[in-house]
Parts: sequence; C-alpha cells; structure tokens
Amino acid sequence: MQKITVVLVALVASISSAFAEQVRLRPFEFTMPSSFFADSPIAGTVYGIGPRYQGFSASLIVQLCTPETSWCEADDDVPGDMGFMTSCESARKEQISWSAKLTEYRWVCPPTILQGESIMASASIFAAKGRKMRIAYLAHESATTPQQLMDAIAKSMRVH
Repeated sequence: MQKITVVLVALVASISSAFAEQVRLRPFEFTMPSSFFADSPIAGTVYGIGPRYQGFSASLIVQLCTPETSWCEADDDVPGDMGFMTSCESARKEQISWSAKLTEYRWVCPPTILQGESIMASASIFAAKGRKMRIAYLAHESATTPQQLMDAIAKSMRVH
C-alpha cells in the first residue's frame, strides 16, 4: 500500500465564462467542463474552479510537463505529486489508450476526509507526440467522479 501526501495549491480563478471553454496547451487541446471557470495566470498552467458542494469547490490543475517536472513521470506506479493536499492510499495506475496518438495514465484515490468532508482526488498524465500534460482533480464526493471528468476531458481532446 502506497501513500502519497501532496500539497494543497491555493486556487484563485477569474470568472471568464459560463460556457465550455477550449483549453490549448500545445500539443493538447480539450474542452473544459462547462461547470468550471478557467484561469491561466502562468504559461503552461490552467486552473479550473468548479461547482461547490458542502462548501467545497471542485478544482482542476492542468500543467504541461517540462524536463524539470519530476511529478510528470507516467512510468511511476504512483505520481510523486498529485497537485493537491490529500493522503492517497492504494492508488493504482490505469493506462488508457484513447487513440493511436493519445495515452492517459490515471491514478484515482479512494475517498478521504479533508476538513471534515469526504473528498475525491485523482491525477492523470496524458502523453502524445513526446509531450506530457498532467491534470489533477480534487472534489467533494457529491461532485462529478474523477473517472467521469477525465473520460469527458479525454474524449474532447485533440492532439496537434
């Protein structure tokens, strides 16, 4: 059983639109769920704030991987950093081939308690054309499941 402790990232998002938004981090392009508001304060990074459940907002961090980002190794059984603060026991890597060009490596944590609420956390690394992009997700257990969210993102994804 492996345990991951990751860092909670404070997310400050500017409200840009209530409509689904295209996110482009070359070579990846995908549709941000319409319930999320996106902000991109740093090149190569997009933050998404989603619906609130029990006072807890669903959050996404999308980051392009660089040679300096050790957290972006899809070969690891468990990524070293999932982008949020949580303890994750028994996360298992799942490899999903979405197309000949796009592979996803997904880790989903079992629900855990954070600030008295049951939350879900996951991380996915998408690989295409020699590049990688990580998407970390944290949400209340009443929100969209990590599997549903990552499936929707992957199905909307294009590789340029």
